[in-house]
Amino acid sequence: MKSKKIFTVLAILMIAFLHGCGKKAVFPDELIGTWKRADSKYERIFLELTQEKIIFGTLEGEVNAHTIKKIKKEKVPGTEEILYTVTYENIEGKEFKFPFYFNPENGGSVRFQNQPEIVWIKEKN
Repeated sequence: MKSKKIFTVLAILMIAFLHGCGKKAVFPDELIGTWKRADSKYERIFLELTQEKIIFGTLEGEVNAHTIKKIKKEKVPGTEEILYTVTYENIEGKEFKFPFYFNPENGGSVRFQNQPEIVWIKEKN
């Protein structure tokens, strides 16, 4: 009888553990899409966010897609902004972190943590 209870508890713990491991990092719908700089000077440059990939369009016209491994979300105190830190993997399997701020006001905008003066606006579909 005692071993049956232990087995039941272990089975429940295993299911809970496996369920937690299967959780995918996800962006809210308002972030999914293509983001471009507010100034039209750099039309080729873009940031695209999907549930699986973070994609960068470069000035040279290259498109670099990377697999998202983890998304960390932090509310910025005293503001409406949220700091997202995306951990992604390049084609060689090396991990990188990409932090950016999202402000949901006025339709939403994105600013990269390393370039806070540049505003990115989501393209309309």
